[in-house]
Amino acid sequence: MSDQEQTKDEGLQAQVNGFVEKTISRSQRSFEIATAPPQPVGLSPKDVLYSRGTLRLYHYHSQADEVYRIPLLLVMATTNKAFVFDLAPGQSMIEFLLQRGFDIYVIDWAAPGPDERGLTLKDYTQDFIPTCISKVQQDSGEDDINIIGYCMGGVL
Repeated sequence: MSDQEQTKDEGLQAQVNGFVEKTISRSQRSFEIATAPPQPVGLSPKDVLYSRGTLRLYHYHSQADEVYRIPLLLVMATTNKAFVFDLAPGQSMIEFLLQRGFDIYVIDWAAPGPDERGLTLKDYTQDFIPTCISKVQQDSGEDDINIIGYCMGGVL
């Protein structure tokens, strides 16, 4: 075997060894992540303003000296949890908005229980959401509100 062929073989072997080491390292890290205790989410301070069945209407505590007059209501998807907006300090849309003076309310749904199996879209669109809008108007003292729907929450 020539020196040039040997050098190519050694280079190829080094690449394969590097690939194998990276694969093992990724597998070990994946196992560590999978077996780690869950990280706390949804830590921004909030109060439950209204509760009905599995519905929760949250009002988040202000984090700014000046707050916009018109509140913002976030309507979550019926299959997701509101903590997707509030993952961790520094990685939270809720925190970001609160620090910039938004008055934040969130409608959060849990999966319907057996006693709620007869709910229809009409219940959500003609009862639950309008009731929450009224609660936000009463709490904020404002007739106007801004609404953002997330995923299925936007369809409702």
